[in-house]
Amino acid sequence: MIRHLGKELSKPMLLSAPGSMSDYCEQTFARVGSYRERTVIEAAHSIFYDGKQVIPGSSGERRWALQHLHRDVGQYLVNYELHEMKPDELLEFLPPPFKKQGFINWGAQAKVVAAFIATHDDIWNKLLGDDSASDSNEVLADQIGCTKKDLEKLIKEAKSKLLSNHGGRSTELHWANQFENFIKKKRLSPEELASSVKRLLVSADPDDIGDELLDELLEMMED
Repeated sequence: MIRHLGKELSKPMLLSAPGSMSDYCEQTFARVGSYRERTVIEAAHSIFYDGKQVIPGSSGERRWALQHLHRDVGQYLVNYELHEMKPDELLEFLPPPFKKQGFINWGAQAKVVAAFIATHDDIWNKLLGDDSASDSNEVLADQIGCTKKDLEKLIKEAKSKLLSNHGGRSTELHWANQFENFIKKKRLSPEELASSVKRLLVSADPDDIGDELLDELLEMMED
């Protein structure tokens, strides 16, 4: 590995104990295939390695993690000679959340969607045009960048907090309560709120949506 890639490119691959292969290393070689696609390895390192360690969450199931990078690259290999490309050229092909490390930056988006579902469970399924709540959760999670388990945990947390607050048993200002207070203060209709949430889900980059309401909600959920 060191002979082929050199010392610096080999570092992230050799972080596991001697005699074993890290998940990061195994996924890269299993999907790239031997050492042929140096450009892919360089691009992956620029996203998932911080100079000292492989960033936590990069080898998980969340969208924009390493396994999804290699799936996208697998599609590119059908039409492009990646070994003739430079890492920056490959990165231009990838959706923006890869470069923005979407595998760790999904929290605010997930909270907005979870709070929306908790407060408007009568219309959230219609947002995707899907009759199955279970399937919808999976689709939503993939679009946000988290796992289905992540999203369902947040939905359960939001519903629980809202119910306890309405019963007068809790005065803590939870993120779900902040969301509910915000939409009441703004006097937002379910349709207006659904429109913003839908824009969040279909956007490749929430920063480029230009939705003032959504910007406020995301900023609130980051606290």
